[in-house]
Amino acid sequence: KTTAPIGSFGKVTRPENVTMIRLLEVEIEHLMNKDLDDYDAIALVDVQPPYFGDFLPVVDAVVDHHPRVADYEARYCDVRTNFGSTATIFVQYLQAVGAKVTHRLATALYYGLKTDTLFLGRETTDADIEAFTYLYPLANHSLIRRMERPEVPLRDLDALGYALRARAISGSTFFTHVGLVEREDVLPQFAEFCLQVEEIERSVVSGIFCGNLVVSLRSHPHVKGSGGLVRHAFGQYGSAGGHRSMAKAVIPLAALEEHFGRLNDADLAQFVQNQIMQCLGASTVA
Repeated sequence: KTTAPIGSFGKVTRPENVTMIRLLEVEIEHLMNKDLDDYDAIALVDVQPPYFGDFLPVVDAVVDHHPRVADYEARYCDVRTNFGSTATIFVQYLQAVGAKVTHRLATALYYGLKTDTLFLGRETTDADIEAFTYLYPLANHSLIRRMERPEVPLRDLDALGYALRARAISGSTFFTHVGLVEREDVLPQFAEFCLQVEEIERSVVSGIFCGNLVVSLRSHPHVKGSGGLVRHAFGQYGSAGGHRSMAKAVIPLAALEEHFGRLNDADLAQFVQNQIMQCLGASTVA
């Protein structure tokens, strides 16, 4: 049976995803830019071409639930920003053609849907709930529990400790800049954690990854407009956007240096705080 290979331009590092790949025996090919010439077609899933810079201006297909980003071409594009997870889109594809969904595939889709929506507690639609209901009896919940409780690297605890010490709080907004990180995914994980601090309604965690300033924002469901806030704060410098309660910006350090000169970690932390607070109607951070 012929299947399309799954490729990634970077190494999979998030502990939960590493565990999922191991338990479900998913093969991931590590790709370089030049490797794309070996394939007849390129499809991007849960991401859009501008995330990778300029070397993917044209692709064959894009399936995503994140806000639509301009300046790329795709023969087929299915971007449903109202959906809580890209997994929901694929469930609908499978149902539309009457495909048999194996326990292995159902487990992978269920894990993605559950993770993206925080167990249907964030950014969900009727379609997400229907997909969840469809996948639930088919998924292997023993494996799901093992995926959700992976081993935590000690370096992640060290980074979290630094992030908490470097915090700044303005009103109900929590800020921290963690500097250089080995894995980009620790930033949204820290943002989720910091959102649990009492009286905090919005958390903003930033760090440096692969030559970019990456900003991850999380907010409680009743605090709307995270995507718009990040877009207004950072859109002029790089890629920025998101949903109602979660958003992200990726800004090349080179672009910031063109505007402000060379910036150290303290400068970057202040930049993030000022941009967010200015958009919220304040100019300084206590």
